[in-house]
Amino acid sequence: MHKISGLIMAGGKSLRIKKLGEKPMILLHDRPLIDYVLKAMADATLIQKIYVTVSQHTENTNEYLNRKAKDHPLQIIQTPGTDYIEDLRYAVKKFNLSEILVCPVDTPLLRGELLDLLVKEFFRIGKPSLVSVVPLRLILSLGLEPTIVMRIDDLEMVPSGVNVIKGDELITGNVLEEDYFKINLKEFAVNINTKKDLEIAEKMLFTSKN
Repeated sequence: MHKISGLIMAGGKSLRIKKLGEKPMILLHDRPLIDYVLKAMADATLIQKIYVTVSQHTENTNEYLNRKAKDHPLQIIQTPGTDYIEDLRYAVKKFNLSEILVCPVDTPLLRGELLDLLVKEFFRIGKPSLVSVVPLRLILSLGLEPTIVMRIDDLEMVPSGVNVIKGDELITGNVLEEDYFKINLKEFAVNINTKKDLEIAEKMLFTSKN
C-alpha cells in the first residue's frame, strides 16, 4: 500500500473560541493544539509528507511552524483564509496533491495508528472521499455538543472532520462521491470548538496519563 499526504487545516478564523487566541496555538497541557496533530501525522506510517495550511488569521501559528520546520519535515501553505473548503482546494491545487488525509487542527486525541486505519479503509473502499463519523451518543456521553448531525444507515452520526480524499477530483468543484467510516472511538470524537471542549480534552488526557 503506497503512502499519501497529510494535510492539517490551521488557517481558520475559529470564531467560537477566538477569545482564547489562535486555535492552533491554544495550550492543552502546556502544548499547542497543533503539536498533537503534527505528532499523530508524524507517527502514521502511511503518511509520507505533512502539509499545514495557515492564513492571515493564524499569523502566530505561521511563525511557530516556521521555527518547527527547521527541525521537522513539514510544508507550510499560506492560503487566502476564505473558508475551509476553498482553502482546502487552494492547498491541493498549489501542490498537486493526489490522495490526502485531511485533518483539522483541533483533534488532539488522534494517534498515528488511527490515521493509518482510516487510510487503509480509504484504499479498501476505493471512492473519492472517505468521511470518518462517530456516533452521536458517544459525543453526548463525553459532554460534547455536536455541530452537525447526520443520519447514516438509520444511525445518528457526527462527522469528525478527519477525511481522506482524492485531490484531483476535489479541485474540479464537483461534489465528491462519499463513503463513511463509522468509528466508535473518543479520539475521533473530540474537536476543540469551545472552552468547555478544551476542559473536557484536558481531563481525558490527564486520565489517560494516570
